[in-house]
Amino acid sequence: MNGRVFFCHDTVLACDGQNYTVDWATASGNCMGIRLEEMPVHHPMEGDDYLFSAQPAKEYVLHVPRDIISACEDCRVAFRLVGNVAQLYCGDTLMADWFNYDQHWEIGLKRFRKQIEQGQKITLVVSALDKDHPVYLECPIPRDRIELQLEGAASIQRQTFPCDESCM
Repeated sequence: MNGRVFFCHDTVLACDGQNYTVDWATASGNCMGIRLEEMPVHHPMEGDDYLFSAQPAKEYVLHVPRDIISACEDCRVAFRLVGNVAQLYCGDTLMADWFNYDQHWEIGLKRFRKQIEQGQKITLVVSALDKDHPVYLECPIPRDRIELQLEGAASIQRQTFPCDESCM
């Protein structure tokens, strides 16, 4: 496997002398203290020009415990989305975006370690696909609707074990 890591929802495999395990928590569980809160109003952000919607966007705050990243190698958060464009901000900086590829978006929080440990607010902004927007879609998606749900969170732990030629 040449030291590459392959992810799936119930385990992580590697053959570089490292073993990674995943503890997956669904939204019906406690999601390791991670929660999503819909805000009553969207406060315009610098990247709003890319939301491509005449309708007001919805804003959500992702609450992540400050110590969650130090307790594991990485933490992956999964969302279920209905909308056109979603953007993730740490503070005022656009860090990730999602264009309606499908209704699932999974984000690794490891790259936001510093911002999370400093307590910066993580904001998600989601826009709707306008009903009359002239765009061809092979699979129809709901228009004029915005939904964002936290599906689950995964804690990725690193465990070292001896690896010889028999495991390669």
